Amino acid sequence: ITPIIEDMNKMISSKVYSFEDKMNLQIYLSKMLLKFNSLINKQPTVIGSSQSKYAKTISEMIKNEFNDHVLYFATRFLNGPDNQKIQVPEMPTIKHIMEATGISVGYGNRVFRSVYCLSHCDYLSKLKLKWAQQMLAKPQYNIDEIALVLGYSDSTHFSRQFKRWTGVSPKKYR
Repeated sequence: ITPIIEDMNKMISSKVYSFEDKMNLQIYLSKMLLKFNSLINKQPTVIGSSQSKYAKTISEMIKNEFNDHVLYFATRFLNGPDNQKIQVPEMPTIKHIMEATGISVGYGNRVFRSVYCLSHCDYLSKLKLKWAQQMLAKPQYNIDEIALVLGYSDSTHFSRQFKRWTGVSPKKYR
């Protein structure tokens, strides 16, 4: 900023301002504002301890709820008679998790994003990918079952999403 201010000071010392001087002065002011803006954007966001606690609680609840959901229904597929298809109930919503935490959905989303630098949906996607990779490594699960257990309505949607995550289809990954 110092060189910009020095150049501006030289310009201001003259008493008569031409159109070009006025334009140059605006350019210097713009440069200063851009510098200030870049300095402000580099300042780390201060995250309070209560925000960190909320974010950690939310992440743990999402992880625990999802893991319980997957484990319960994955074992049901293995232990059910003739591997019969079962109807997998919906996972608890983020609204349910936020209410259990005692905060609003909007505030919870902001806190989660500020602490983890990703949305709760992206976090859940990472959990789904991890489980998908683990389940694909086990031949006793077919892709339709994996899709159902992970919360996808059909294996086509799951396959497309898995390919977005990894670059390969579930079949090729297996």
